[in-house]
Amino acid sequence: RIFHRWRCHWFTLRHSGELPGQFFLEYYSDRNYRNRKGVIDLDQCEQIDAGLFLNQKNIKFRHLFNIKTPEKIYYLAAETEQEMNKWVDCICQVCGLKAYTNEDTDENETKEKSKSVL
Repeated sequence: RIFHRWRCHWFTLRHSGELPGQFFLEYYSDRNYRNRKGVIDLDQCEQIDAGLFLNQKNIKFRHLFNIKTPEKIYYLAAETEQEMNKWVDCICQVCGLKAYTNEDTDENETKEKSKSVL
């Protein structure tokens, strides 16, 4: 059920305006930011995983990251690795998360790096 359907959305990071340090990631169905489709409360963010990869049927994404909350895991895809890293860094900064890198140490498997933040 994860990756059930992918839709193009445009995102904006906003301060709540009410409480210091409270941010929301709002997403829209159009690039003019007129039709808001939803909000991710970053105050609920527990973890972010970056550098994920999806290869499912005819869908391929190389610059995936996720935002984990107690209620849901949001999967987002960027067009470039640089764009993905910029989003992850900004979200981590407002959430107060620290980054670490995992490397697969099994010599029989392809080594891949993924960045997680807790």
